[in-house]
Amino acid sequence: LEPHVDAQFVMEYLFTEVFSKQTPEISQYLLATAISDRFCGPLCEAVCAAGAEPFSCEFGGLEFIAWLKKKNVFLIPLDTENRWFRYHHLFQRLLVNQLKRHCSTEEINLLHSRASGWYAEEGLIEEALEHALAAGDITGAIQLVARHGHTLMDDQQWPRLARWLDMLPRDSAEENPEM
Repeated sequence: LEPHVDAQFVMEYLFTEVFSKQTPEISQYLLATAISDRFCGPLCEAVCAAGAEPFSCEFGGLEFIAWLKKKNVFLIPLDTENRWFRYHHLFQRLLVNQLKRHCSTEEINLLHSRASGWYAEEGLIEEALEHALAAGDITGAIQLVARHGHTLMDDQQWPRLARWLDMLPRDSAEENPEM
């Protein structure tokens, strides 16, 4: 079998045997956290906030991660402290496909905006920038670079600053006086 055919069978299996058997709340958490390449408990809570539509989850991010570990749901630890995790890439791809199928662009943008805000508060500016851009928030992305770019210049982190600037749409960055 060809690789894309194998992946299709794996995706069908993941949907039928894993995703479709979850409760609505677990499904919401899975979909909401699939937008990020890595996640931790507090990020899960920020993205899937209690009482906030469209993704409102009533239990905490650490509880969700504990559930993922207990059920062995394609979770890959990224550090020795067991703070950061990611999904297996095929499982994440399935979740992102389901998210796009069942949610509007506005709802997905809202998830990215929440993630961007959380990453920015934590000082993880590059990831905040990625999510701001994914949410279509060009102005917010430019403000992140303008606000934090001076620190990079002071520390002579030119390659990192260049990477941030390259992430921005060229026309928007050039037209903005803050840049």
